[in-house]
Amino acid sequence: MELFVRRVNSAKSRDSFGSISASVEEFIQENNLSKDSREVEAFAESLRKERFVYADLDDVLDHFDHIRNLVGVEHIGIGSDFDGVGDSLPVGLKDVSEYPNLVHGLLKRGYSMTDIKKILAGNLLRVWQENEEYADLQGQ
Repeated sequence: MELFVRRVNSAKSRDSFGSISASVEEFIQENNLSKDSREVEAFAESLRKERFVYADLDDVLDHFDHIRNLVGVEHIGIGSDFDGVGDSLPVGLKDVSEYPNLVHGLLKRGYSMTDIKKILAGNLLRVWQENEEYADLQGQ
């Protein structure tokens, strides 16, 4: 099962991250600073706030489509524990209150209600159950 863990890496997110990283490296060289200095940390943070391009709901849906096309909807799952990830989640899916956006997007892309139930809970519960059954067999 595909695990949507911390962030969806869209091309735009990767490009913006690469640009920010290059600017930070240039700043370090021009100012003869250590990567661990407070100045570098502050500069990098300001660039992230100004320039970082977050993935969005369409990127998440594209990712789901890709996995579905590769191995099937039975291998897609998403959780709702958004604690500890800061502001790294896709626009339109920043917290569980935005799940209706996800469901709407899946419906617009032709996912059935059965598929959506698998993605939101069914697949995860199935995998947990299979793991428990396997662990029980190993203990015998």
